[in-house]
Amino acid sequence: VADRARPPAPVAPRPAIAPSAPAAGAAMGRARYTVAHDGADLTVSLADGEVALVVAPGEVIALATADGEVTLRGGRALVRARAGVIAQVAVFAGSAEILAPSGRAAIVAGDVWVAPPPPPPAPARGVGAFRVGWLAFRAARWTEAAAAFDRATDPAVREDAAFWAAVAHQRAGDAVGARARFAAFVAAFPDSSHRVAAERGAARD
Repeated sequence: VADRARPPAPVAPRPAIAPSAPAAGAAMGRARYTVAHDGADLTVSLADGEVALVVAPGEVIALATADGEVTLRGGRALVRARAGVIAQVAVFAGSAEILAPSGRAAIVAGDVWVAPPPPPPAPARGVGAFRVGWLAFRAARWTEAAAAFDRATDPAVREDAAFWAAVAHQRAGDAVGARARFAAFVAAFPDSSHRVAAERGAARD
């Protein structure tokens, strides 16, 4: 008797992925992502927008952005990215691990992770700091001007910055500090075109 044809073995369902409502400001108003399968593993690369992930119990899905990764273990989550940066992860079931520039975080169902704001930009140095100082000087913001001139350590502007920082201290009413700065300027830049004015400033009562 011929063997009966065996029915095909059941195939385990793969984790599901679907674009969600577009994030505010998302490019083209839709989620932009790619999906790659490596055997039973599935990796999603999210460039922009929101993506909803549904993972069966015991399964794992990894979602990567330009700056980090979200690993969802058996559950449902919504991941939002802006310009390749993870902005928000909301977990509705299961648990997720987030790797971002701010560090690693683990969240469970009911949690929402929001990316911390970026750190403030570093103070301008060199020519940029001199420009900031000069604008503050012209606006009579003497303390702000002196601080910016002190940051202008680039050789291209260091001499002028040191002189105008001394002037700013003088106009702010810091007579002692201004005299000390003018004297230090003369010692540091004996051939400067500002030397005569600096010497007068150093000798001023």
